[in-house]
Amino acid sequence: MSDVSLEGLSQEAIVGLAQIAKGLSDNPETRTGFLSLAKKADPSMSIPELDIANQITSAVAEERAKREALEAKIIERDARENVMNRRDALKKSKGLSDADVAEVEKIMVEKGISNHDTAAEFMVAQRQSAKPTPYQAGFGSHQKPQVDTKPYGGNIAQWARNEAANTISDIQSGRIKV
Repeated sequence: MSDVSLEGLSQEAIVGLAQIAKGLSDNPETRTGFLSLAKKADPSMSIPELDIANQITSAVAEERAKREALEAKIIERDARENVMNRRDALKKSKGLSDADVAEVEKIMVEKGISNHDTAAEFMVAQRQSAKPTPYQAGFGSHQKPQVDTKPYGGNIAQWARNEAANTISDIQSGRIKV
């Protein structure tokens, strides 16, 4: 700020500038901004209010960055331990091998399953062959049942034609109303 000169200014102008500067520096709402502008105009100027605050802010920022990095490492370690514990639990509870666990995790990704146990049950169910249908007494698709045709005069087709003709004749004669 040494290149700023007040030469050529009237005494009233100098007093006016001093009053503005004094008003800005005394007002708690404008003091920090005023001091920041002064520091920006002359970075070599020592202003303890700003210098100490800036030093504290930079020290806190460094510590915050270190803490956040440490927290990220801890979260990653916890996540890895959680996955390893789930894998071990699967091996013990379902009797799976390392290759089976890898396939379970592949199924989790492909099918969008978020639970190891559910994915393991899905994989085991896929691997099991279908259980054979139990034998049921009766007729299969390759057998034709023997029909007792005695009540129909021995010929079901002829009986059905006779019944159809009788029904048509009853409709035509008006005995059956449609």
